[in-house]
Amino acid sequence: MNICHIGSYSYTSEKGEREIKAIGGISGYIYDLVSYLLIANHHVVFVGKIYFFNKQKNLVYKEVQRNPSSTNRFLLALFFKSFFIKLPKDTIIHAHRPDHLATFAWFRKNASVLTLHGQQSRTVNSRKGLFIRWIYCVLEYIALKRVDIVLATDKITEQYYLFSYPWLRCKLRVLPTGIDTNVFKKIDKNQCREFLHLDRVAKILMYIGRIEPPKRVNDIITAFKHVYKVYPNTKLIIIGDGVLLNEMKQQVVNNNLGDSVKFTGIVIRNDLPFWINAADLTILYSYNEGSPLSIKESLACGVPVIANKVGDIEEVIINGINGFVIEQEDNMSISKIIEMALYEYQFDSKVCVESIKKYSLENVNKKIESVYREL
Repeated sequence: MNICHIGSYSYTSEKGEREIKAIGGISGYIYDLVSYLLIANHHVVFVGKIYFFNKQKNLVYKEVQRNPSSTNRFLLALFFKSFFIKLPKDTIIHAHRPDHLATFAWFRKNASVLTLHGQQSRTVNSRKGLFIRWIYCVLEYIALKRVDIVLATDKITEQYYLFSYPWLRCKLRVLPTGIDTNVFKKIDKNQCREFLHLDRVAKILMYIGRIEPPKRVNDIITAFKHVYKVYPNTKLIIIGDGVLLNEMKQQVVNNNLGDSVKFTGIVIRNDLPFWINAADLTILYSYNEGSPLSIKESLACGVPVIANKVGDIEEVIINGINGFVIEQEDNMSISKIIEMALYEYQFDSKVCVESIKKYSLENVNKKIESVYREL
């Protein structure tokens, strides 16, 4: 099959597999899916943002932007370049945002698939100006009208879009994200901390993801501050990058948290399991998610998680078994849950690992491949 993916992508440099970096959960999702398709001998074209410059074998690149830029500039570049990118008629276009699909494929007759990673229009409506919201709504409508199959990564996203577009029911289905349990698996915590030069006796809370407004990293730091006052041997590690990185660093300084908070930046993909295994607890506290990979990756490493009610969190987290679902979204309540999870509960790492086995990456990718075969 010929498949064209549109979105953000990161891949191997000439130095080898250790140099794969993940920029956001969707990029990791695309990377894993494309890798599977290449191994299965499908012809794959990637159109979008190129973050690193050396090409993965057997993957054709159609570069839109070499480095990350604003969404508006990316869409404009994607629109103009789409006229110069030729695809065979039997190519299946798979996009991961409605606006990407509409911008690139509005004039094409190719079959298409759209994966909805959370309620993106809700985020746009809460964060953007009136004109941008209107443009996005138009692009979303165009995409959902022309697409053949829509995959929602969780039931909340499915219900959100069905409420707005009831006519989607005939082509919308739920397919959660999967994780590679050969990569994300339990490793001895002390060995991981020694490898990463981390305190071997501290309790470590970890956040993994983009440092951008929808992720509410500022609230995580505020909640951590309350925990740190009571338990000064607690550490917070923030893995990722984003537009708010410098602002979050300043927040740490302003709150006199000093060395208790560590910013790692973007972590080499194959080192990420070592970081996760070094943690005692991971946290997610977003305004909007689909089927967040970071939570599943943590559980696959035997590390419990706490998260608020977004995406498929309530399907993944079992209170008191592999973590806690945050019920009340205020900083004091979150800090109490962090304290309880770190200092009062004893989670069984084997139970955490067992709870995530149904989200096998291979099974999920095979289901996506079967979706392509329907078209």
